[in-house]
Amino acid sequence: GRARSALLTLLGAVGLVLFIACANVANLLLARAAGRIHEIAVRAALGASRFRVVQQLLTESVLLSMASGLAGLLLAFAATRLVLNLFAPAIPRAREIGLDWRVFTFLFGASAGAGIAFGLLPALAASRVDLQTALKSAGGGRSVGAGSSGWSGRRLRDGLVVAEIALSFVLLVSAGVLLRAFLRLQNTPAGLAPDRVLTLRLTAPLREYAAPGSFGRYVGELEERVRQIPGVRAAGFIQYLPLQNWGWNAGFTIRDRPPQPGSPAPQSELRYVSPGYFETLRIPFRGGRLFTDRDTAAAPRVILVNEALARKYFPNEDPVGRLTDRGTIIGVVGDVRTSRLDRPATPEIYYSFVQNTAATSDAGVSLVVGAHARPEALAKSVRDAIHQVNPRQVVYDVKTMERVIANSLADMNLYLWLIGLFAALAVLLATSGIYGVISYVVAARTQEFGLRVALGAGSAHILRLVLGHGAGLVACGMLLGAAGTLAVTRFLQGLLSGVTPSDPATLAAVAILLALVGLAACLVPSRRAMRVDPLNALKYE
Repeated sequence: GRARSALLTLLGAVGLVLFIACANVANLLLARAAGRIHEIAVRAALGASRFRVVQQLLTESVLLSMASGLAGLLLAFAATRLVLNLFAPAIPRAREIGLDWRVFTFLFGASAGAGIAFGLLPALAASRVDLQTALKSAGGGRSVGAGSSGWSGRRLRDGLVVAEIALSFVLLVSAGVLLRAFLRLQNTPAGLAPDRVLTLRLTAPLREYAAPGSFGRYVGELEERVRQIPGVRAAGFIQYLPLQNWGWNAGFTIRDRPPQPGSPAPQSELRYVSPGYFETLRIPFRGGRLFTDRDTAAAPRVILVNEALARKYFPNEDPVGRLTDRGTIIGVVGDVRTSRLDRPATPEIYYSFVQNTAATSDAGVSLVVGAHARPEALAKSVRDAIHQVNPRQVVYDVKTMERVIANSLADMNLYLWLIGLFAALAVLLATSGIYGVISYVVAARTQEFGLRVALGAGSAHILRLVLGHGAGLVACGMLLGAAGTLAVTRFLQGLLSGVTPSDPATLAAVAILLALVGLAACLVPSRRAMRVDPLNALKYE
């Protein structure tokens, strides 16, 4: 359903984090393979084929991945339980979520695939060793991988770090634009005033009020009794509360406006209300009149419409007084966002409970109570007042209207937190990746730095060389990431409206953050390079 795009977005975020982790491990295996060049050369000299060397290295990486998958499975047990305990109401079909054979199969496939993915390139690179050079390096007191000569896979390692930075940039920008859109969404007017309003859900007693108009009179009696409670400002009923229940749509026809062949009939969401509903939620009144006590079951059927319906089906004309097959339009009220705050108001028709027996259904009704002070303090008094009218009436789901609106945003809040968590993990992985590459570069260029120092280079010069390498990787990654965010943020618009594909403030903030993170990751290797002793670095030359 409507959760599909959000779940696909989360799956994509998880995939990016997994890719970054694989790139990190591939970098570590590249460095490890560079240190094992002599071992691999000996194996090749003793008759091991290139395929046999690749097979051995891939087996090691797959075993590493499987062990990590097992550790991840243990974390998944705890993490899934935690997420369900915190956000179960916001997750569709939460009771079906669990770890079963399908999850284990997916985990096995993902672990094996990841092991092959991050182990293949290092294995292929290490299998292309030059036997003569590698075997000669054994007597030099250092490995081929540690020096400036021989195989080091520098371009491949740099490319992996650039990819990590780019993907981290995409995740951070995605989290940033979603956060900004979510904050704007929280301040979006719903079309009603939710402050100091209490909501309660009531079952509809069908057998007791099956006669025409009897349920409307029952609702009116409850409304009048609740109004008499000290501290109550207003009270009203509605069958489907906005931002909590919606989706009851039907077509209607307009008198003196025959339907056009091939065009769909006008559609509207239907709402059953009592006269006090609009006053309680302070929904603006735009014209005509509201429901009154004169609109009884015996009176001609009348309806109210919202501005969205008036704009769509009565453009440039006054709908008040127009006849439809659902009743005469007597007034226009303001628009209310009924499904989600990030979705515009849809056309709505309001019926009076008194004039419609169809409102008595298993769906029940919602009572909204406006208070002069804290609405929670009225909960017990309202329950008592309802039970004075009908002791058998079931009252449940008591919450404030502000809580109703907050619950309507709960799924967006969950997705935002999860994507933010994945973005933070991506930055942590990218930081460790930069640190690992720069540390390896410093180790590989130790003799070069020693020679430069011996020829008169100062610490500032060495610092610029190391930081320049790291800054170049970060800059390339951010440029690629900036290009990728344009496509990703367009996809995020389907998850949450209000997401802007090009958000300069978010892009600038993420770029500054990654630049600082990259600088911090380079500082420790840079200080190590500045402290190189020329005598120790050159003693094997």
